[in-house]
Amino acid sequence: MSKTTTSELLTTLDAFLTDINDQQKALEFYIALGKSKLFILLKYGMPVLKETEQGKYLQAYTAKPEQLLTSSELSTVSLGLERITQELKAADAMGVLLDEQTRNVKIPAQNIFQVNNLLQQAKQFKLKRLDTDKTLELENHIRRLVKQKPEITSAWLVGIKLTTASDYEYMLILEYSAETSATEKQETVVEIAESATSLLPDDQRLLIGSTEEVVGQVTKKEYAPFYIKRKF
Repeated sequence: MSKTTTSELLTTLDAFLTDINDQQKALEFYIALGKSKLFILLKYGMPVLKETEQGKYLQAYTAKPEQLLTSSELSTVSLGLERITQELKAADAMGVLLDEQTRNVKIPAQNIFQVNNLLQQAKQFKLKRLDTDKTLELENHIRRLVKQKPEITSAWLVGIKLTTASDYEYMLILEYSAETSATEKQETVVEIAESATSLLPDDQRLLIGSTEEVVGQVTKKEYAPFYIKRKF
C-alpha cells in the first residue's frame, strides 16, 4: 500500500473502533479498505487461518508483520479486496482477523463481500461531458468553495451512469494533496453536498468522489478539470 492509503485505512479503522455502531465511521473505514491492500500471512505458500470459537479467520495485517517472519515456512503476500474475497470463499472462512495482537479486529466475510461487490459495480459505469450551459452556475459555486480549501488541487464535474441507475447523474471528482486526512476529505464532501444541493435540477443529485477511486482515475485521464489550484 502507498503511505497515503495506509494512513487513511489506519485513521478510519481507529476511528471506527472508538464506536463500532457509528454508521458513518463504518462507511469511511470500508471505503478505505476497498482502496487498500492487506498483507496476508502464508505458511508454505498457503493462507494462515486462525481458529476461534466463532470459526476460522484469514489472518491479515495493515503492515508487513516482520516479527512473525522468523522462519522460512512463513511469508506474506499483499492482496487487494477482490483477491481477499476469493481467499475467504475458498477457505469458507468467517472473515478476516486484522492486526492480531495489536488491533485484533474481526471483519465479517459478508461485509467484505458486500464492499467488493460495490467496487465491482463501480468499475462498470459510463461517463460523459456535461452541457456547460446547464452546469456553469454549479461549477462557479463549487470553484468558489474549493478555492478556500488548499488541500484540493483539482476538480472535475462529469455525468455518470452506474449499472444500477436508469440515467446519468452529476459527479464531482476532487483531487486532494497527499497530506490531506480522511477527516478533512469527509468534511469537505459534506460541506459541498449541502451547499450545492439547491443549484441542482429537481431530478438530480450530486455524487462526490476522488481521484483515488476508479471513477476518479478514469475521469482524470479522459476529462479536463474545471478547477486547478494555482501554484505561486
